[in-house]
Amino acid sequence: MFRLCVLVVAISAISVSQAATVVIDGDLTDWGISLDGDKHLVFGTGITNVSTHPGYQGVLNNFQVPNGKLYYHAEDSNDLSNNYAVGPNLGGQNYDAEFLGASVLDSVLYVAIATGQRPDNRFSKFSPGDLRIETSVGIFGMEIGGGTGDSSRTDGQIGLGAPGTTYTLWGNGATRATDLLPPGGPLSPPYQTAGSLWATHADDWIADPIGPPTDVQFQIGIGGANAGTYAGAATQYIYNYDSDFGQHAFIEFKVDTALFGGGKIESIAWRPSCGNDELELALPEESPPEVPEPASLIVWSVLVALAVGCCWQRCSGRKQR
Repeated sequence: MFRLCVLVVAISAISVSQAATVVIDGDLTDWGISLDGDKHLVFGTGITNVSTHPGYQGVLNNFQVPNGKLYYHAEDSNDLSNNYAVGPNLGGQNYDAEFLGASVLDSVLYVAIATGQRPDNRFSKFSPGDLRIETSVGIFGMEIGGGTGDSSRTDGQIGLGAPGTTYTLWGNGATRATDLLPPGGPLSPPYQTAGSLWATHADDWIADPIGPPTDVQFQIGIGGANAGTYAGAATQYIYNYDSDFGQHAFIEFKVDTALFGGGKIESIAWRPSCGNDELELALPEESPPEVPEPASLIVWSVLVALAVGCCWQRCSGRKQR
């Protein structure tokens, strides 16, 4: 009986330890992304940094849980200068798209982005695009938000429900105007607030002004009066641009995969609105790793309690003899 008690306790401990540990706080160290003393981006063990475009995709196995997978696109070559090509076009650090990571754990999609797009890059150089998620049932858009660039805003966070923003650009990619979409979150009618998820049509998306044209922002209604459908919102969302990050900003969120209407997530892409740089990755057709649900944890807790009780009774009985 004592051996059985130990086995139950051990199995319970293993099951509980498999819970995901990604914390949505705008700090990407749990994704393997950090900064050195000079504020240069550092990729952790197993993440390959490819300084040339296009579309490198990598996979890091056993991410957070056994058999968990981190799908990523890492592309960072210069963290200081603005006088170099970042992808399809020029733009430098202000427009650098450096890391995109995604992982599905326990039916939750986790996404992280590292970029040089900071609000304190000033108005003309700040225009983060929206996240494009393609599934087997259609295209979804996650509103990134951002507001207007302001050089005085060196520290701050853009949180869930903040006003979304659509950026109008000049032909050279510089920001010309911003349209802050009404705040209010999922009200009637719903608004494009930061972290809101929408089922979109192809013509809801705005292409960048610099060729080759690619979809960078979505705006509900531009494709027709009934275009786009509010699907829900991220459980947690943060766009973090603390001054301690140097010339970087970190975007992080998690969203329940049930909001994708039963569709399988096929690819994820993010670009600044000018399209100067881009991050893209594909998620293969596979099931997410099994992670104990709250109900399962309760069952295991009961088993542990029973096991401890059994062990105590056995020990007590022996002492009385």
